[in-house]
Amino acid sequence: MRQPLAARPPRGVVATVLGAVAMIPVAALVAGEQPAAQPPNSTGSPTTAQRSSGEFARSFEGLRHFTQPSRDAIMGFSFPTEVREVKVKGGDRVKQGELLVRAWDTEAVASVKQQERRAKYDFDVQKAINGRDLAQIEFEALDKARGTGSTEQEWKRAKYTLEGANIAVEAAKEQLEDQKLALERLQADLERYRLVAPFDGVVESVKLDVGATVADSQPVLRVVNIDKLWVAVPTPTETVMTLGLKPGDPAWVVMDTPEDPVVLVGKVVEVSPVAEFASQKTIVKVEIENPRYRPAGLAAWVRFTEPTGEWRERILKGEGATVGDTR
Repeated sequence: MRQPLAARPPRGVVATVLGAVAMIPVAALVAGEQPAAQPPNSTGSPTTAQRSSGEFARSFEGLRHFTQPSRDAIMGFSFPTEVREVKVKGGDRVKQGELLVRAWDTEAVASVKQQERRAKYDFDVQKAINGRDLAQIEFEALDKARGTGSTEQEWKRAKYTLEGANIAVEAAKEQLEDQKLALERLQADLERYRLVAPFDGVVESVKLDVGATVADSQPVLRVVNIDKLWVAVPTPTETVMTLGLKPGDPAWVVMDTPEDPVVLVGKVVEVSPVAEFASQKTIVKVEIENPRYRPAGLAAWVRFTEPTGEWRERILKGEGATVGDTR
């Protein structure tokens, strides 16, 4: 016998119920238990979604900012010129003083070579010394014959000639020193045509190629050092004053990387003497070692008190340690 239409459940409700029943594990239905919620990440590590949502930061209870190179130089020429030689490319590791880019310096090189010759030879000094020696001989001869074989006027003339010869020697020496100083000035000017590595680091990028015309102060390349990373984190001024933060104090840092998160122990290197009035925050610069060469620019969370719980187990005292090893 058919049921009345009013007693039949709507088809959509039936489909919904059947779908829900199908999602329940069989074992749970037999035991009469509710299915347990599955963890978002079987390793216990924060997921990408957790990190992006801020849950990761709240878990560590740190201040979020980003890492930056400990040394950073954007380099260019101080005058309009043309690029003559590019000796590096992005990603190259360089040593302090290594030539990176050279401008068109033919005229400057020629000027230096010319001045090197002038500063090298002391002909004028030698000529002045010879003149002084001759004047010395003549004066000594007249001095012996003074009053007998020479007149007072001749003696005075020889005396003044000798004094003038001594002055000529000193003047020639001064002129030679001036030539050497002029050489140093031209050599310093020649250095302006060359961009050399200001420190050991890595070429982040080269922006121009050989033959390019460069304007005054136009960026040509960038060199960074990420052997150590900095985090210039805006910190509540109240926290800075309460903890008495100063250079050398420890800091604990977690960086947003795909690997299992660990806590790196860094140190405070700078505390700004000026607080920002609007935000009531003070910039505290933290330094961390970076032997694994993680790139700068990653998100990082910083705290100035030692973490507790699971995060304490993840503290690394050195990059060579393993998670849980606090040597």
